[in-house]
Amino acid sequence: MNKSQKKSSPQLCGCGCGKKVKGALFARGHKNRHKSDLIKALCAGGYATARVEELGWNDDSTFNQHLKEYREGLAKKPLKVRLLSQQAA
Repeated sequence: MNKSQKKSSPQLCGCGCGKKVKGALFARGHKNRHKSDLIKALCAGGYATARVEELGWNDDSTFNQHLKEYREGLAKKPLKVRLLSQQAA
């Protein structure tokens, strides 16, 4: 193998933003943003379950703690705010 074959080619960021990354699944800061978006989506209707499992975050205690805290915070908000946040997700 020569040096050009050893280098990994850029791939697209795992959050779907379209940014090219080398040697990582996400661009800097995009992993946390993507986790936040998935948490909001799970609370709004659960369509993101497959993506969470695909990334292996369903067994991630930090992810599960953030999901729990988001749900608890959402439950404390007035109904109108909860409905608006669900529509935005």
